[in-house]
Amino acid sequence: MTSSTSPSTPTIALIAAMPMELGALARKLELTAAGPFLVGRHHGATIVAAVGGVGAQRCTAALEQLIEQHEPTQIINIGIAGGLAPSPRAGDVIDFDRVMNETGQTIDLQTDAPSGQTLLTVHRAADTPAKKRQLHEQYGAAAVDMESFYLARLAADRGIPFRVIRAISDPAETPLPSTTGQWLRSDGSVNVGRAVRHLAAHPSMLPQMLRLRRDTRLAIASLTDHTCRLLTTWPANSPTRPATTPLPTED
Repeated sequence: MTSSTSPSTPTIALIAAMPMELGALARKLELTAAGPFLVGRHHGATIVAAVGGVGAQRCTAALEQLIEQHEPTQIINIGIAGGLAPSPRAGDVIDFDRVMNETGQTIDLQTDAPSGQTLLTVHRAADTPAKKRQLHEQYGAAAVDMESFYLARLAADRGIPFRVIRAISDPAETPLPSTTGQWLRSDGSVNVGRAVRHLAAHPSMLPQMLRLRRDTRLAIASLTDHTCRLLTTWPANSPTRPATTPLPTED
């Protein structure tokens, strides 16, 4: 292993699936590129950030590389999520207490302000209000993503405190275009040309796309502000909340 800091220097890792989830925060923190990562200093801690790509496999591989090279003392998974419960609105930020997969396995997360909320990680996007209602009724989760459970499991296996902060980009009643996944590159960035061509061929989707863009921008702004405040006020060496759920060993 290699590390860019001394053993006494706390290192906070930030991991996101898509560049847009991390970009504004990286600029606020004045992080600079260092190989595949962005690095900097903030309130006495070293910050190392990475974009892993959408989906558990890509994002987990990126976090594993970050852990091997930088040995973080804390990990924060940030990003946007879809709402499942009726209450979260676009732009709401949730600091989750636990994360769950589709088999019902749970992992307790680090938090200094328990929200009572669970994040569900799925393998396929929940893109319709009916699907979101079904997942909420089945699992009782407040929101849904495609990476966090597996990132949390990796962190738990390594004994590293892990926190998940997500902002709602598409509330429970908001459908997603069924072709959204086709517009994303493997690194999580948006293929704008492909999206524009699709919209030109399906102009009736314009109101839906404009709403999604507005709500996603609101979510990213809220996420960035919340995470900046957290990094400024949250002690970098804050102890983890003891886990009460056995760590799952299988998907």
